[in-house]
Amino acid sequence: MWLSLVERLVRDEEVAGSNPVIPTNPSSARIQLVQIQPYFPEPVVVSRNVASERYLVTLGFIRRVMVGHFASVACVVAIAISLVPTFDLTAYAIVLFACLMALTFARRFLRGGSADNVVSFLLMVPTVWTVASIVRIAFDAGHPVWIVAACYLSASLYGAFCGRDFSFVGQFVITSFATAAIVAAAGLTGIATWPEAVIWGCVGLGYVLFYVYDLAALLSRRRLGEEPAAVADLYRDLLNFITYSVRIVLHWRRFRFI
Repeated sequence: MWLSLVERLVRDEEVAGSNPVIPTNPSSARIQLVQIQPYFPEPVVVSRNVASERYLVTLGFIRRVMVGHFASVACVVAIAISLVPTFDLTAYAIVLFACLMALTFARRFLRGGSADNVVSFLLMVPTVWTVASIVRIAFDAGHPVWIVAACYLSASLYGAFCGRDFSFVGQFVITSFATAAIVAAAGLTGIATWPEAVIWGCVGLGYVLFYVYDLAALLSRRRLGEEPAAVADLYRDLLNFITYSVRIVLHWRRFRFI
């Protein structure tokens, strides 16, 4: 009798339970999941990438890529010194664009591995030759392109002598101080006019900023053993760096940010 009275009382008062905030009837709960899209396109990340390895393993990969890239830049300088360009700047710019497009398609379709290494290495030959031709044309026009090379050399020296305490931020900061010293030396000695020294110093620092940023980004999209392809990435990503603004606009239009 008493049990039936309690049951009737609970039923009449419509007690929700010990925690009335949580609905006891699942059909009455209205849960809406909202997926917030990133404001900028997310970077490419592959499984078992270099960033997931131990620090010393990652540092070894970074240094091997830096050595490979330094060798390619040395080839650019050597070819530029001994080369006599046979075409104008526009023709070489078109060829360079074609080389970067070929490198981009190779990465997109091969997606790492030994085949990507071989194809990227072969495509680097005309790419380096074309870059050397453009550098020689700029040098013959009287531009102090050596300032860019000096800025890059500063970044390479940091990577060679920093030991285990490597830092991408430290590499860029130290290169910035070195660039300021290079620009001041060029202007004070009269090797270049102050406006030219400042302009090409900014070009060199901008290139080092791209180099450091892209070198850090490689760690999440490359695996061990893909160092030759990673060296090529530092060239092919020049094209991606230029077209990144287009990717941002397309991303915004897709998710209606604009």
